[in-house]
Amino acid sequence: QAVSINSGMKNIQGEMKEEQSKALDEFLTQNYGAGLAQMGILKPFVLTSMVLMKQLPCDQMESYEFFFTQMAQQQGKEILGLEDVAFQVGIFDQIPLNVQLEELGKMVTTDESMKEFQTMVEAYVDQDLDKLYQTIRENSMTGNFSEVLLDQRNEKWIPEMEKKMGEKSTFFAVGAGHLAGQKGVLNLLKEAGYTLSPVN
Repeated sequence: QAVSINSGMKNIQGEMKEEQSKALDEFLTQNYGAGLAQMGILKPFVLTSMVLMKQLPCDQMESYEFFFTQMAQQQGKEILGLEDVAFQVGIFDQIPLNVQLEELGKMVTTDESMKEFQTMVEAYVDQDLDKLYQTIRENSMTGNFSEVLLDQRNEKWIPEMEKKMGEKSTFFAVGAGHLAGQKGVLNLLKEAGYTLSPVN
């Protein structure tokens, strides 16, 4: 899709540190059969997703999003979104390119990102939302740009959620990082007067 490609089909290869650029080129070539010369026109968040998918120690990938979507389809339930794809892509356009490239580069030159990811998964499984939120806030990108990535979106979601809940019983699935914190969805719903109860 056009929204996944850099403006003017600019290649980010020359924008990265040499060590990171070389490591990313080798990673993409080894795992996807094409290096930065071809794939460097993709936006950093797309390349980040591609790297993560190959780094995860899973033989068969299945996301929570796919699980819930498939369940809804099987039950004939209507599937709607709180945001559209264009909006979500635009979020990353608000984060400086050099910041995104640094995070992408670290993924292929250090194990920092995978350790962080593992910590987040463990916190999610343990239902430790505070630990999950803290991990996100400590990350140099998601922490420094949490207002754009999390807070502003959470605040926009509440009236949308209220509207949909008012029409009929609704199941909302959001990224776990959106739940905790002063401006998290849970607290914003409580401030709006709703009573929340955990479901086991």
